Amino acid sequence: MQTGRPARLLPPLELSPLLDRMTANEFLDLLRRSQLVEEDQLTKFLGTVAAKNKHRLPAEAEPIAEAMIEAGILTEWQSEKLLA
Repeated sequence: MQTGRPARLLPPLELSPLLDRMTANEFLDLLRRSQLVEEDQLTKFLGTVAAKNKHRLPAEAEPIAEAMIEAGILTEWQSEKLLA
């Protein structure tokens, strides 16, 4: 039944930011499939990252991507595209 009033649009659903975040495993899988980094270089880099983090890799992708940029392994552009 129309009342002559414009339809009220509901705001889009907002998912929790945690649901949108890429995991480290997802990022590393995508990175390997992209072939941007040689596997031996990636393995060595991940060992260095884990050693600085109580011998564990971060659970989320962003800290790994940031470290790869700092190390000169990825560019900011490459990192942004992988994380998108």
